[in-house]
Amino acid sequence: MKTAMLSIKQLLVTVLLTIIIFSSCSHNVAKEVAAVQARSKAVTAAEEAQNIPEIMKYWAKDAIVQAADMPQIQGTEAIIKLYHQIFDDTARPLKSFTSSSINSPNIMVAQSGDIAFDYGTNKFVWSTANGDMLDMGKYLIVWKKINGEWYVSAISFTSDAPASLR
Repeated sequence: MKTAMLSIKQLLVTVLLTIIIFSSCSHNVAKEVAAVQARSKAVTAAEEAQNIPEIMKYWAKDAIVQAADMPQIQGTEAIIKLYHQIFDDTARPLKSFTSSSINSPNIMVAQSGDIAFDYGTNKFVWSTANGDMLDMGKYLIVWKKINGEWYVSAISFTSDAPASLR
């Protein structure tokens, strides 16, 4: 747990330092925020629809995922496998997923115009033998611009519920 918290802190510090370092460069930040918002809406809609091929159009090939209760993963194949684990779980099927990233007011883009981050909340509803289980959580996404397009470069997400209740 301490290592996971340290990794999340390191990621946030890295993002913030990158923004500070590149703040002297001049880009149309408002235009870039709108571009990230559009990509964020699209990937979130694909996640809500559980459409893995569409979801993966928005991920960098070397992206990392730091999810609660599991080691960090990296790369397209590992991320696809994680989505399948989430969407195809027959013991506890995912009934619905929503995220504040679909309309996030928290997107921040570096003045350099090539890195951004977003943070917010998400909601999972799982079908269980005892009825629906609501799991609220949070996320931090790092976006990077590759060949003029924004891609998810890293994400960290956790549940707000204690592990014993999930």
